[in-house]
Amino acid sequence: MTSLPTQPSSPPPAYSPPANGPSNPAQHEKHPLSPYSLQISALDTGLNLEITSTDSSQGTYTTENSIRSFPSLTFYFQDANSEARKQLATVQLRPLSSNIHCKVGQQELMLSSRGFFKSGYRFTSPALNRVLIWKPEKKASSSCNWLLTDENGIPIARYMTGQISSLESGKPRSMDTTGLLEFLGEFGNPVRRLVDEVVVMGCAAVEQRRRKNARAAAGGGVGISAAGAAGSGGAG
Repeated sequence: MTSLPTQPSSPPPAYSPPANGPSNPAQHEKHPLSPYSLQISALDTGLNLEITSTDSSQGTYTTENSIRSFPSLTFYFQDANSEARKQLATVQLRPLSSNIHCKVGQQELMLSSRGFFKSGYRFTSPALNRVLIWKPEKKASSSCNWLLTDENGIPIARYMTGQISSLESGKPRSMDTTGLLEFLGEFGNPVRRLVDEVVVMGCAAVEQRRRKNARAAAGGGVGISAAGAAGSGGAG
C-alpha cells in the first residue's frame, strides 16, 4: 500500500509583541476607565521633582535640575521594593538650541522642535516604534497642559501642570513643572519602558519651556507664551 507523502508542517507565526501595554490582554482590563497616572511634585527649591504613580506601587522617579552645568536634568528611578535608586536618563538643555538631547538608558533620543510656526517637540519612540509629538494645549492661564500624540493624532498621554503642591512646604505653588501625568485610552496601562520615555521627554519639554520663560522675564532672551514650547506659533 502506497503511503501518501506527508505535507511539511507550517512554522508557527512569529510572535509580534504589542506596540503598547503588557502582553497579557487581561492586564488591559484591570482599570478600563481609569488611566495610569503619575503625580509630579516639587522638592526643595521647586526645581527638582518627585514623580510617583498614584497607586504608589510602581516605584518613584526623581530629577536633579542643574542650571549652569551639564547634564541639565538627571533622572533617577527607585523601584517600590528597593531602597537604592538608579540613574535612568540625562537631558541636555541648551539656551541657543531649539532641540533637546536626551539619553534614556542606552538610547540616544532627540526632542526636535516642530518649527517656528508650530509649538512643541517630536521624537521617535523606541517603545512604540513611531514618531510622537509633545504639544502644549492652548490655555489662557499661566500654566498649560501638554498632550502627547502620535503623528495620526492618537492621544497617548497628557501632562497637566500646576496641579500638585510642594512636598516640602505643603503650600501650593504656581509651578509650570508640577502637575499630573496621565496615560490615555488604550495606553492606560503602559509598560515600564514607555513610562520611562514619556516621563523623561515630557519633563524635558516642560522644563525647556519654563527656562525660556524665566529668561524672558529676566530680560535675558526672547520668551514664549504659556501655550508655546518651541518657536512662537500656535499649537497646531
